[in-house]
Order: sequence, then C-alpha cells, then structure tokens
Amino acid sequence: RALAFLQENKLLNDAEFARMLCRDRLILKPVGKATMKQLLLKKGIEKATIEEILQDLYTPEKESSLALKEAERKYKRISSLPSLAKKKKIYEHLLRRGYESSLSIKIANQLVKS
Repeated sequence: RALAFLQENKLLNDAEFARMLCRDRLILKPVGKATMKQLLLKKGIEKATIEEILQDLYTPEKESSLALKEAERKYKRISSLPSLAKKKKIYEHLLRRGYESSLSIKIANQLVKS
C-alpha cells in the first residue's frame, strides 16, 4: 500500500527526482553537463532519462553562462597571478567542474586577455 500511495502522489518518479536534483544543484553549486550526468548515473537514473533532462536544462547559452560565472569567481581569487597562470587555473577549474574543454578554453581566454 505504501508503494501505491507514493506512486499515486508522484513521489516515486525518477524523471521528476532527477529534474529536481539538477535544478537544485544548478542553483546551489553549478556544475557542467558531464559532472551532472555522472551524478545522476550514480543515483541510478536511466541514461535515456538523463539525456532528456540534460537536453532541457543545459542549453549551450545556459552552460556558457554558468561556466562564465564560475570562472569569474575563480578569477577573483587568483587575480594576482600572471596572465598565463590565470588562464591555466581557470581552464583546469572549469574542466574539473564538468565543462567541455572547448568552452573552458573560450571562457579562460575571454576572462584573461594577454
């Protein structure tokens, strides 16, 4: 009866759980698409569901905006370093957070103009 109640009230829905988890994570501690995918896989969400959700939540503009905000935060902490070191640290930081390499390079170059 407990399972029937939970399903009836849509409390046992993997897709809704995954969407909620992604939305919360994007607000509290944003990460790139790759990291979010790994997080959802660890939670046992099916790959097809993950792809659908990530397609909805991670538009190229949204991901670029998130990466830029994250890079700006990092830039403030490393502003005293030489330009090349700043670019490298920002690039590596974005990669660790799950952003694509091409986007990480673009954002690092955009923030640190040599």
